[in-house]
Amino acid sequence: MVQTRSQTKKQNEEQRKKHLKQLVEFLYNNSSIEVKEEEVNEEVFNEEDFYETEEEYIEMCLRELERIKQNLGKKNYSGNFGSYKFKLCKIDTDFDLRYNLQTLLNISKDIFDTNHTKGKLEIAIIIFELLKTDKGKKLIKLYQHFRKVVEYKLHEFYKQGYKQFYKTYRDIFGVRIPL
Repeated sequence: MVQTRSQTKKQNEEQRKKHLKQLVEFLYNNSSIEVKEEEVNEEVFNEEDFYETEEEYIEMCLRELERIKQNLGKKNYSGNFGSYKFKLCKIDTDFDLRYNLQTLLNISKDIFDTNHTKGKLEIAIIIFELLKTDKGKKLIKLYQHFRKVVEYKLHEFYKQGYKQFYKTYRDIFGVRIPL
């Protein structure tokens, strides 16, 4: 079946709305995502997935997040958390920005459970770094509800004592954070 341009355009717009909705939910729900208990097929795990302690695993994840920060939006980047593979792309278009935001949300959901606040905070910082770009500001300006959620989350993080979000708020919105 051949799709017309209008059908393809409609599907793309629906996908963009779905990704935006997931991003809004992530930011609005205080970065906590429930982890579902599922049966584990041990054959899909490699030896590299197992660490002596949970602290070692978290350290590996935080090192990978640091590499993500260093390469954010500058070039295509492929990485992994054990056997969990991901790819972030250079941000040339609005679609690239949305793709990277969605990938970061998936990493947050799949890798860090609700007890790993440091990992989730690092992902939130990376997301806000993406939103500080011109394309990120354009996305925020385009969707009013998304803008309100971003403002709310930045204000909430600041109130929780994460002072670096004061500057992030100012960089994104061009005004001081309301106290």
